[in-house]
Parts: sequence; C-alpha cells; structure tokens
Amino acid sequence: MTANFPDVEDALCELLEDIAPTMTDLGPFLDIEDPTAGPPPPCIVINRVGGGADRLGLFDLARVEISAFGSSRANSKDLNAEIRQKMCDSAEGVSTTAGLLDSIDEDGSPTPIPYGLEYLNIRRQVSNWVIQTRSL
Repeated sequence: MTANFPDVEDALCELLEDIAPTMTDLGPFLDIEDPTAGPPPPCIVINRVGGGADRLGLFDLARVEISAFGSSRANSKDLNAEIRQKMCDSAEGVSTTAGLLDSIDEDGSPTPIPYGLEYLNIRRQVSNWVIQTRSL
C-alpha cells in the first residue's frame, strides 16, 4: 500500500501567503536577456529538499527549504523573521486545504545566501524546516 501524504510545498504556500507572495518555482521570473530581472521581492519560495516516510508509512518527515527574497539584506532578513514567527506559531500543527501539518521544526539557523552576481537587486535568506504530516 502506498501512502498518500499532503503536498508540503502547497500547504506551506497557503500557510505563508499572508506574509508575501509564495511560490515553488522561480522559472517564470528568470530572464537571461535581462540580468536585473528576477523574482519580485518580497516573495517566498518553498521547496521540498528531502525527507521521507517512516518505515510504517504512517508519517512523512519532509525537509523543506524556505527562501525569503528581499530587495536588500535587511528586507530579506525581516521577511525571514516573519516566516519564522509564523512557522513557530504553527509548530504544534496546523490545518491547510492541502492537508494537516502535524508538526513544524526548525532545522538550523537562517542563512543569507547570495542570489547571484547578475541579480544584485535581490537578496535572500534561507531557512530549513522539518515538517511532519500523516497519510491522508
């Protein structure tokens, strides 16, 4: 029997959408012809980067990377602080239309990561989380 877990990326996009626009793919914003283009800060990009189901297939422990994009280091840091507060407020579980997030745990400190020399007007702070969900 294959377990059916909630889409963690969709659930987190819903949870964080009241802070800033959320997305899982930057593709539409990357423009090779215009090196000043990029995601319109502020925005939040959510990507599952690992994890998996427990051996019984009852729970999924998803590792998630959340990138807070801002127009300056201070903006991205402030956005990340808002994200962290919302995630910590939801740590004991939260329901979304994508499914129930049973627990949310921070996995390390937020880190400023350059977005690339061609996008000097964009800064990001990356944080990592472990999200536990149960089979639907």
